[in-house]
Amino acid sequence: MKNTAMPMPGDARLDQAIVAQIFLKIRELYKRDGGKFPDPILNLTWNYSNPSSPPLFEVLKEINGRRLRI
Repeated sequence: MKNTAMPMPGDARLDQAIVAQIFLKIRELYKRDGGKFPDPILNLTWNYSNPSSPPLFEVLKEINGRRLRI
């Protein structure tokens, strides 16, 4: 989680949690219902320590190269 100055108000959530929820739901729908070209969604690597809210340092590590040491 990013360093925050104040707690999030009400039902607010981190961006990565919202994006993860959307992706995981879409992948679930593709698994259940199929689709014209499901491979990119079904074969996407999603190996985060917390799949429902990936830590930003893990996402950045993936974007910048997995061999990056943090």
